[in-house]
Amino acid sequence: MKSYTYLQRPGDFPSAVGLDFPVHADAEIYLKDGPSFLHRHLPFWTAVWIGRFAKIVIPLLVILIPLFTYIPAIKNLFLRLKLSRVYEELKVIERNALKPELKQQNYRDLEGIEIRVGQIQVSMLDAKELYDLKGHVGDVRNRLNLNP
Repeated sequence: MKSYTYLQRPGDFPSAVGLDFPVHADAEIYLKDGPSFLHRHLPFWTAVWIGRFAKIVIPLLVILIPLFTYIPAIKNLFLRLKLSRVYEELKVIERNALKPELKQQNYRDLEGIEIRVGQIQVSMLDAKELYDLKGHVGDVRNRLNLNP
């Protein structure tokens, strides 16, 4: 316990009393609450480093964690858009399957689709959608072969 003289009273120093300039917000907090938990239990340089690190990392985590949760959904959306373009072309070929004058054009278009589908690379998690598309392309080819 500190001893005080008649000229000193507890809380006289340091204080913001009698200053001609504004007190910084951090100084006000220090004067009101005393040293922070980190400054009481760690060396000064460590407490400052951890405080600065927290001021940088916490906002970054607030931004990055939701971003990483949306990345798979965005990737899935782009894959579905890519596959839907192929399905649109397959619909056109199926509509034209009954027209004998477009038979050769349909085969050429279908071969182009099969080549493009064979070049699509997906992760193992998305392989089902790609193999479903390949099966549907095969179904359209069978329908073209069945029609005279």
